[in-house]
Amino acid sequence: MPQINVDSRLATPVASGPCLRQVCGIALSVLALLASLPAAAAEATPAPGLASAEGPVQRLRFDYHSSFLMNLHHFLLDASRRKPELAAEQAACRLEPTELAPLNQARAFYAEQFEQRHPLFDAGLAAIKQALRQAEDGRRDAQGLRGLPEPLALQLSAAAPAYGRCVWPAHEASNRRWIEQAQALDTRFGAAVQARLERQFTQPFTRLPLRTDLVHMTGTYEGAYSSDEPEHVLMPSGRPDYQGDAALEMLYHEASHVGVMRPLFRSTAAALKATPRPNAQLLWHAIQFYTVGLAVQEVLRQDGEREYTPYAVQGGLYRRARWQQALPAIEAHWLPWLRQGRPGFSEAVEAVVQALPMQPVSD
Repeated sequence: MPQINVDSRLATPVASGPCLRQVCGIALSVLALLASLPAAAAEATPAPGLASAEGPVQRLRFDYHSSFLMNLHHFLLDASRRKPELAAEQAACRLEPTELAPLNQARAFYAEQFEQRHPLFDAGLAAIKQALRQAEDGRRDAQGLRGLPEPLALQLSAAAPAYGRCVWPAHEASNRRWIEQAQALDTRFGAAVQARLERQFTQPFTRLPLRTDLVHMTGTYEGAYSSDEPEHVLMPSGRPDYQGDAALEMLYHEASHVGVMRPLFRSTAAALKATPRPNAQLLWHAIQFYTVGLAVQEVLRQDGEREYTPYAVQGGLYRRARWQQALPAIEAHWLPWLRQGRPGFSEAVEAVVQALPMQPVSD
């Protein structure tokens, strides 16, 4: 079967297999961005409209969705990466053979078309996600959506009855629970977290409502993923490590991927150009995890009077060899910027880079 692409210009897939690590997912697109940035942009200048000590100038607004077709698409992406066929017993209710057959046919179609393509880095999958955004949350017929390839629309529409009867109710409930806990956390603590991050990253969050789609699983090992154009977050409600207070961190971690990281990208690119270091492509992500995790930890401790372990610490991300080397440099040279606002944003990034080892470090 020929591979589906929304446009002939989008025909080259990006393989996701070698990159199935929690911290590698965003690196490919960022490297392309860094390569295009001029060295003169090294000095981060605070953007207008930044948060003050009292709070953000404008609160970040999350536009939550639990869309049937977006969930069905990601369910099939996830299922296509799991080799066994779907069984009747895997659903919340028993699927009849006439229901199971089209569901497994769609799974096989996704495996053939998309198994080695990452939803963030593959332009064809990104365009499919864009087409699915048009659908109202309750819509179940994929046919007729502008930009959605007809063969794919047929597979989604054929799989929809089985998914809708026996799988979707649990996924919808999971999404709604996650939205409810995230909204409660954001209402109580979000302004303080946002204010810290806008000052520390020297960049305000988007002023537009940030579309945040909840799906049960995203079909990637990395979990949540985000895009700048258009501004869009995909959040997996079914991951155990995204629950509780971690929902607040992951919410602002993904939101900070949407434009907020640009000064850090520029400064990191300039510092690495001036002082090359091996295995430093993901340094910006280590700094991002550290900064967002610390902000949430300190806000919860100060305003919520409870302790929180940041996601990267809880998940053991700093125990990996290359991040083991980054963590001491971040604590020595980036933390003073977070705490006292000095020596300066770009100077702090340069100091972190210079503190990294000269020799390659492998996981």
